Amino acid sequence: MFLRAGIRENGIPFQPKLDSPYAITQAAIEAGRRIATDPNVKGHKIMEDLKAALDV
Repeated sequence: MFLRAGIRENGIPFQPKLDSPYAITQAAIEAGRRIATDPNVKGHKIMEDLKAALDV
């Protein structure tokens, strides 16, 4: 039935959608983007530097 509908519709017979993230997830994504573009936030390119900063 799916294959017949695909042939009839000349593609997948439904509209694919992504659910929008919950508000807390959206807030975390926004915070991550702000941190990633903030020049005042120190970043680490070497794992050993990151571990030392985290005292791990």
